[in-house]
Amino acid sequence: MNPMYSLELPAPLYHALVKAAKTKGTTPQALIAASLPALSPSVTQAERDAANARLRQHTVSLGATLGSDNEDIDTDLAREYGNALSTSEN
Repeated sequence: MNPMYSLELPAPLYHALVKAAKTKGTTPQALIAASLPALSPSVTQAERDAANARLRQHTVSLGATLGSDNEDIDTDLAREYGNALSTSEN
C-alpha cells in the first residue's frame, strides 16, 4: 500500500482546486495526479526495440574483451613484447 501524505494549501488555492475538480467531474486528488508527469513512463516493446536498434548503430566492437583481469593483461603484454615480462620478477 502506498503511504498517504497531507499537504497544506492556502484556502483560495484549495477552493480553486475543488472547484476545478468538480467542473471536470473528478476528485482533487485525481485532478492533481492527471496534471503531473508519469513517474515511470510506459514504453512499448516496439519503442524499446527501436531505441536499442538506434543504439546498436552507434556501437563498435573493439575485437577483444576489455577488463581489468591482470592475467589477461599480462598475457597480452607477454605476447606483444615477448616472454621477458612474464618471467621477470620485481
